[in-house]
Amino acid sequence: MGTSPKHFACNNQETKRLTIDTKVDKRTLHEIYLSSFETAVTEANPYTVMCAYNQVNGEYGAENQYLLNEVLRKQWNWDGVVVTDWGATNSRIQGLLATMDLEMPSCGGVNDKKVEAALESDPELRAQLDESVRRILTLVLKTTTDLPEVEGFDQEAHHQIAREIAHESMVLLKNEQQILPLKREDSIAVFGAFADTPRYQGGGSSHTNPTKVTNTLDALRGYTSNLEFLQGFGIFDEECDEAALETAKRIAFSKDKVVICAGLPERYETEGIDRTHLSLPAAQITFIEEISKVNANIVVVLNNGAPIEMPFVSKAKGILEAYLPGQAGGEAIADILFGEVSPSGKLAETFPLQLEHNPSFEHFPGEGYEVSYKEGIYVGYRFYETKQLPVLFPFGHGLTYSEFEYSNLMLSKAELTDQDTVSVTFDVTNTGNRCAKEVVQLYVSDKQTDISRPELELKGFDKLELEAGETKTASFR
Repeated sequence: MGTSPKHFACNNQETKRLTIDTKVDKRTLHEIYLSSFETAVTEANPYTVMCAYNQVNGEYGAENQYLLNEVLRKQWNWDGVVVTDWGATNSRIQGLLATMDLEMPSCGGVNDKKVEAALESDPELRAQLDESVRRILTLVLKTTTDLPEVEGFDQEAHHQIAREIAHESMVLLKNEQQILPLKREDSIAVFGAFADTPRYQGGGSSHTNPTKVTNTLDALRGYTSNLEFLQGFGIFDEECDEAALETAKRIAFSKDKVVICAGLPERYETEGIDRTHLSLPAAQITFIEEISKVNANIVVVLNNGAPIEMPFVSKAKGILEAYLPGQAGGEAIADILFGEVSPSGKLAETFPLQLEHNPSFEHFPGEGYEVSYKEGIYVGYRFYETKQLPVLFPFGHGLTYSEFEYSNLMLSKAELTDQDTVSVTFDVTNTGNRCAKEVVQLYVSDKQTDISRPELELKGFDKLELEAGETKTASFR
């Protein structure tokens, strides 16, 4: 089994994604958009890489000489198979010359004839065709090795792994007055369509077939019977049903705590479209604000794939960002809400206060069939930190049910040349009263640079599990 990182590269918008020409300078291209691909390619040596539909600096991904030949093959010394996205071939001949190997899906022989006709007069094309055949046959031989036959698999063990992964990925954004974890003796009202209709995976070609799917409501009932559920609003509702809202308010008034399961419908963020705003459906916002008038002890659980605006942030004492947590997401949410597991995720993105604060807002989706990445390297947290722009929740943010203390920061060298490597170590102590995990993050800042650099740049992170009172040393190089 092999992997296929995609889409190589700068496939960052759905609007005109088949034809858009991304204009990006080389520094930004390498520091921001190619760095994750470089890590995957050079450290994991994937079987294939899938190129993108879009153009980068005037050449389509499937025939981009700089990306495929210069960077992927020569700079990163990678010898795997490059495959097109579905129907992304524009010129099979130019693709071969750029070392693109496998056209998907089949062209029905049309492009084959064009290649055959060009071989007679183009020795370079013939040489590249031979190399592509070699790479494809190498992949075929690698993946057809006789393997022992496996009769089924343990579906429940598979599900438990999905549950553990979901635990690790959720981010506790807010926990005012330690409203979480919930107590089994609490009387609880649960509202929201996402409670019994989970959104657990992305849309479009990211869909998979789970062995089973659990929902949050059933999982919460596994922890307590002192629970009352009313849907209150539908996934797509823009207006609240007044009768349902009044019933929900009566229920909420009588309970110790309220859990509201909110989120984005799949059609808001799926393959083929770009979001035009960061808002939840209006009914969800109205519902949270109205319930807060009768019960201040509100926990909001979110299912969404990317940042949202939260006009209700001051109305909720607890906010758990569960994202799209997979088939065991319901159980994982309940485990965290009731404290069986301490949350340990950190945000891998910034939640801005509003869409207009995004550094690419003025340039997206481009003009005509061209989009210019004028923000350069100042994307995400690099932009917000450098501009000192207030945000809703910052990159790297995430709470736990414990507390941690950092100490004994040490560097292996006090002075460095541009060729030196430095090691950084520091101690992390769990000063709380329970076992928990902490994601330690190492940021650097260059105060004497001759070129423009962000105020902070993440250079490393690690997740440490510590018992209460335990100390471990984090190390980065």
